[in-house]
Amino acid sequence: MKNFLFFAIPVLALTACSGGDSAEHIDLTKASFRGQLKNSNGDTLYLVNISGGNGKPESIDTAYTDAQGNFGFMKPLPAAGFYNLEVGTKTFVTLILDPNRKEMLKADVTNMAYTWDVESSDENKYFKEFNDFATNFHKTKAGMVTTLQMMQKDYEMQVNLLRDKSKVDSLEKKISHSYDSIQMSAMKLDEDARNFITTFVLKHPASLANIPALYLPAEPQTRDLLLDPYNSIDIFDTTLKSLQAKYPDAPNVKLLAMQVQQIRPLANGAVAPDIALADPNGKMVALSSLRGKVVLLDFWASWCAPCRAELPNVVEAYKKYHGKGFEVFSVSLDADKNQWIQAIKNDKLSWPYHVSDLRQWQSSVVPVYGIQGIPLTFLLDKEGKIIARGLRGIALQDKLAEIFETK
Repeated sequence: MKNFLFFAIPVLALTACSGGDSAEHIDLTKASFRGQLKNSNGDTLYLVNISGGNGKPESIDTAYTDAQGNFGFMKPLPAAGFYNLEVGTKTFVTLILDPNRKEMLKADVTNMAYTWDVESSDENKYFKEFNDFATNFHKTKAGMVTTLQMMQKDYEMQVNLLRDKSKVDSLEKKISHSYDSIQMSAMKLDEDARNFITTFVLKHPASLANIPALYLPAEPQTRDLLLDPYNSIDIFDTTLKSLQAKYPDAPNVKLLAMQVQQIRPLANGAVAPDIALADPNGKMVALSSLRGKVVLLDFWASWCAPCRAELPNVVEAYKKYHGKGFEVFSVSLDADKNQWIQAIKNDKLSWPYHVSDLRQWQSSVVPVYGIQGIPLTFLLDKEGKIIARGLRGIALQDKLAEIFETK
């Protein structure tokens, strides 16, 4: 899946800026953003814009807490978006701020993450709700992933010690039940999380909190998104329209608009961009010539091991459903024609539609389809519209069964 992470919120380390005033010497009612931090006296505070149009954090202002923990930033906010309030180098909290609203924060500096509250701010209420959900989701998912990794490692160690095949089979049977059970739980967790995000976004489509929700990673430390934007273009469109009406100048909204513009041509329901390349005999073949068929558009290469490993599954699907109107259109990212042709023969890829311009990653199809890795597949309906992308293994078989066996 193509990665879309323009909205990551970094932890920042900044040097002090000049010009800040203590709360005792300013009129807090005129502050662009103010608050009160419990257990803070004389702390240096930095307000940092992390929604800048250039993608880089921007220091906005400096302030200091008084004896009661009061503070106020006097410089105007450039736009609605995400800001870090940093207490020296000790701690920070990320907030949604709007120059059209004078927000008031309250928090305990000893536990900012769990005590912060922006009074009368629906945006920050929604943002906090999402943050609480995301934290719990990633904590649970990380535990499952760690357990699966440990089980796999333990299994491999024990297999290396065993010499008797029957003992290996017994061990595999013993472990596989628990392993499969955890995998099923992880899949259920993902599905519940996708449902939460969908409901969350559609409940208040004009909230900036929707942006990090749409781009929530499927696991900690990964760039794969939980909500596939290509399969969820309607949700992206809905919140984008609402956000553009409410925050037309917000950098995050402009970035989201750019992303949706990139997604839309390859999203579910869109007509797949046409491809016209030469087959092994030099004859030009167009993807659009297969209208009236359900088509698997498969990007692969002879040198791609994961592609070759998946091809038996495609061969099986072709044999099973070709007579019902299923076709495969294979686009190779090979550079060597002989290796390409030999792989077609060796892997018994019997469908007639094989094309390539033999330019590998410089192929004309790479930018059109946003290809960042292969194998990559698109399943197209009889009108050439995208039904799904990235289907492999059992997922491909299940989708084809849904199309051809439920009529």
